[in-house]
Order: sequence, then structure tokens, then C-alpha cells
Amino acid sequence: MRMYMLIDVPTISVTDTVSLIINDAINWTGEVVQVILGVIMIVRLHAMYQRSRKVLTVLLSLWPSELPTQ
Repeated sequence: MRMYMLIDVPTISVTDTVSLIINDAINWTGEVVQVILGVIMIVRLHAMYQRSRKVLTVLLSLWPSELPTQ
């Protein structure tokens, strides 16, 4: 029985570029989810207040301040 059995196992090399792409995707996922949930919340509040344009204006004017910043 050979001691170095794992040498013959083919592996997928993960380069720095692939690691950066995966890292960027993981970092952006939270921000994208936050934006989508913010839009859903605005739509639900707009519907809850009988589609009032005043409420929609207030919600849309406040929404950019809640967006994630870099």
C-alpha cells in the first residue's frame, strides 16, 4: 500500500482569479438581497396605504439612504 495515495487524485486548481471572483460574488450577494427586499417592502407598504402617491414619494425618497454604501 502506498503512503502517498492522494498524489494520484485529480484535483481542480483554484487560482487567485477564481478565488477573487468567488469572494466578490459572496460579498455582492448580501447587498443584492438587501436591495431586492427593500423594493419588496416598498411595494407592500405602498399597497397597504391604498396606493397613496404621497406615501410612495416618501418611501422612494428615503430608500436610497438605506442602500449599502462602499
